[in-house]
Amino acid sequence: MKKLIQTRDVVKQFVPIYAKGHSLDVGAGTAKYKEIIEKSVSSYKTSDIYDGPGVDYVEDIKNLSFNDNSFNTVFCFQVLEHVDDAEKAVSEINRVLKTGGTCIATAPFLIPGHCDPGDFRRFPREGFRHLFEKNNFKILECGSYGGFFTVIGEFTKFIFLNPYKKKKHNRIKSKIFFSIVKLFYFFDKIGLIKNHDFYANVYIIAQKI
Repeated sequence: MKKLIQTRDVVKQFVPIYAKGHSLDVGAGTAKYKEIIEKSVSSYKTSDIYDGPGVDYVEDIKNLSFNDNSFNTVFCFQVLEHVDDAEKAVSEINRVLKTGGTCIATAPFLIPGHCDPGDFRRFPREGFRHLFEKNNFKILECGSYGGFFTVIGEFTKFIFLNPYKKKKHNRIKSKIFFSIVKLFYFFDKIGLIKNHDFYANVYIIAQKI
């Protein structure tokens, strides 16, 4: 398997394998993975608590408006840390999935705080697996991505180029620090430091039982 550094790597790796049919991307924001996902599914819909150009349905992940057994695949990328009741959110994902349907989800572990609108928790691999298992899911794959240098890169990015602060960054400064962050990602890609217990994010592919 290709080395997974960022969430986009997870999407590219697992969506072609597990995604199919009618799909829903919860907490999709600007739907930045749409071009990858649409190649693997028959329909792609998005929901988010905020309205925006990439959002089809404005609603709370803890109280989705869709009927039971509506989707073959649900995506949930870097969302559950922002939900005050993650268990209720995963239960709702399970409800709107068809039996045998799949959820592909990611969440942070060693990542700086980022309120959007809130920031409530972090997930180690075991905790993420347990969250889905207790909500009627069978775990097909579960792991982590982004190692030691990715963690350092993310902290660097949040200190100097925080995407959640409505502040215009100096162009030269932005280029310099984005180059530094990319270099950290590269160090992880080549495996400069290997430590299975030091990781930035977690992923899971879970099937509704």
